Amino acid sequence: MKPRKGPHSAVGFRFGIVVAKFNARITDKLLHACIDTLEAQGLSKKDIEVVRVPGAFEIPLVAQAMARSGRVDAVICVGAVIRGDTPHFDYICSEVSRGKLESISAATRWPKNRPQSSMLRWRVGPSP
Repeated sequence: MKPRKGPHSAVGFRFGIVVAKFNARITDKLLHACIDTLEAQGLSKKDIEVVRVPGAFEIPLVAQAMARSGRVDAVICVGAVIRGDTPHFDYICSEVSRGKLESISAATRWPKNRPQSSMLRWRVGPSP
């Protein structure tokens, strides 16, 4: 198979970014990196709509509404869930990444892509 290479330009597109407020130390950095990357591909800030939600669990509902609105061509979801001593991490990640994002793709007929990064522990204090 021969890979196809096209231009890396976001000019003419509108992007929505749904970002969780929870774990803002992480999500704010990811949001800024996302915006920087879009701008490096030629996108203007006026073509980026950012919506903040309380936590990762709320991301899919707002992403679906944004996708259906017709205001954007693509939606980027940014959240951070950190594994603790309870199964909360598993519940949230499972719901957000499988069930909820599947329903967005089905409702909008947009392809889905689930690149994600899972942080298993957040170390507070000096490393050993």
